[in-house]
Amino acid sequence: MHCFWGGGAAISPIIMGQMMAVLTWRAGYFAITGILGVVAVMLLISMYKKVWINDDTKSEQGDVEKVVVKKRYLTKKWHQVVEILTFFFLGGTDYTLVFFTGAALVARGYETTESVAIFSAVYYVAMTAGRMFFGWAAKWLKEVPITRIGIVISIAGIGVLYFTSNVVGMALTGFGLGPLLPTLVSDTSNRFTPRVLSKIVGYELAAFGAGIAVLFFITSQILHFVSYEALFPLGVAFIVLVFLCNEVLERAVKAAER
Repeated sequence: MHCFWGGGAAISPIIMGQMMAVLTWRAGYFAITGILGVVAVMLLISMYKKVWINDDTKSEQGDVEKVVVKKRYLTKKWHQVVEILTFFFLGGTDYTLVFFTGAALVARGYETTESVAIFSAVYYVAMTAGRMFFGWAAKWLKEVPITRIGIVISIAGIGVLYFTSNVVGMALTGFGLGPLLPTLVSDTSNRFTPRVLSKIVGYELAAFGAGIAVLFFITSQILHFVSYEALFPLGVAFIVLVFLCNEVLERAVKAAER
């Protein structure tokens, strides 16, 4: 699901651009509305047909209860706060880089406004590729190694953007950040008991949205009063905070197991 969200995010600007070129921007909105209508109909049909419910539900719940007895989970409130903060910083990282990279490159004088539009599309295409690749690699790699690898790749991508203004940097950043959201959500079930899991995941996704709003605003103010060049150090700082929050929780899990 996360993988194909990235695909939709990459395709939707193309749909809007083509509709604006052929007809008007209003036609583009009508096209997007039509797509949302189809999605709504498919969702209602799936709920009516109960396609998300299978006969193995009871046995799966029994398996969960057995696991709960054996596994040590994080139980302190500060563990939950750090988990939620991880998603707060991740949300800010994702959207600030997508929306402000083009403006930073235009301010450098390397590109025109029209040519930097490709950077956002490349980011989302690379994000989709990253989620697809690491989804396949998850057969051999666990959540923590995937998170660490993704963070290293994304920081390298920001470095390429900063020093070269090359679209390859945007691709690396999207590829590295791509698997982080689904992987961190998945890893939540390894850290917290199923009794509170759904609540924490809800807070995580809310924090992701809050990070988009708050860190986007903070970044915009810093870029306005300081320089657009501050975008790249800020992006690295946000990713490092995601890394630190995740590592703190991983060490807490190992301590609980001991």
